[in-house]
Amino acid sequence: MIRRATLTLSLLALGLSAQAQAATFMDADWAAAACEAWNKAPELTKGLAGSAWAANNAGRGYKVIQLYRTKCGDASRVVFSGVGKTRAEMRQALQAGVQLANRAGALNDIEFSEFVVKAQAFADAVGAAPDFPDMRAEVARARELDAFASGHDAQLGFTLRARRSAWSPGYVAQNAARLGFVAGVLPGRMVLPASAAGQAPILSLAFDSQAAMAEDPEQSALREVALSLEVTHVPRSEQPFVRMRQAASALAEAMEGVITDDGGQLLSTDTMDGIGADLESLYDALDSHDLSAGSPQARRLFS
Repeated sequence: MIRRATLTLSLLALGLSAQAQAATFMDADWAAAACEAWNKAPELTKGLAGSAWAANNAGRGYKVIQLYRTKCGDASRVVFSGVGKTRAEMRQALQAGVQLANRAGALNDIEFSEFVVKAQAFADAVGAAPDFPDMRAEVARARELDAFASGHDAQLGFTLRARRSAWSPGYVAQNAARLGFVAGVLPGRMVLPASAAGQAPILSLAFDSQAAMAEDPEQSALREVALSLEVTHVPRSEQPFVRMRQAASALAEAMEGVITDDGGQLLSTDTMDGIGADLESLYDALDSHDLSAGSPQARRLFS
C-alpha cells in the first residue's frame, strides 16, 4: 500500500557581488582564482568535513554549488562559466542554494546558520558581499514545504507469494526478464528500465539477497518477491501503476503466486482500482506545485 514520508527541497538565493578576482567574471582565470581561494580557506576545506551542511547532499556524496549570471537565465547555470562580459558591462552575482528539507525533516535554525557561516566564508575568500534572506522566513518556508511533502511522497509495494512450490532465484529472474526486467546493481534486485535514458527505473523487483548470492542459487527457495514503485520518481506518462499491475498479474499467473500487500492481505481488483484513483489525485497535486513525478525537481526533492 502507499507509504508516506516527509520530504521537500527548494533553492535559497544568495547574491554575491564579484570584486576584483579577475578581469572577466567567470572566465578561466577567475575560476582558477576562486578555486585557489576556496582551497586556502580552512573553514571551507577542513571546516566543512563532517559538517551537517556537507553531509546533507541528497545521497550524491558531494555538494552542488551553482554559479551563474543572474541576468543570463537558466542557460548560464554552469559552474565557473561565463559569457565574457567584464564587471563594467553588468552587475555580476553568484547564487548559492541550500536544501530546505528532505525525508529526515525540514531545515532548522542551526543548519541555516551553518549555511550562512560557510557561504560568508566563501564570500570573504573571493572578495564578495553576500545578501542573505531572513532566517525565520526561510525556516518557516521549509516547514511549510515539509508539511506539503509529508502528504505527497509515496512508495507503493506489492508482494508476490508462492501458492505451492517455492521458487528459485533463477526461475524468478527468468520470468521477470520476459516482462522486460533486467538485473539491478545489487544481488536479488531487478529493475524495469525507463523508456528514456537517465530516468529512474519504472519498477523494482527484489528478493532475498542471501539466496541470490548463495553458492548454488538454484538450491535456494523463495516464497515471496517484492514489486515496488517509487511514485514520485517515475513520470506519469510511463503509466507506472498500470504497468505495475500488469507485471504483478503476469508474474503471479506464470509462477502460481498471489498478489498481497506487505501484511499478507490479498489485493482485490477493487482495492487496486482505489489505489490507482489515489495516485491520480497525487499526480495532480504534484503537478500543481511544479513537482511533477519524474521531473528533476521531484527526483531531487523526494530522495
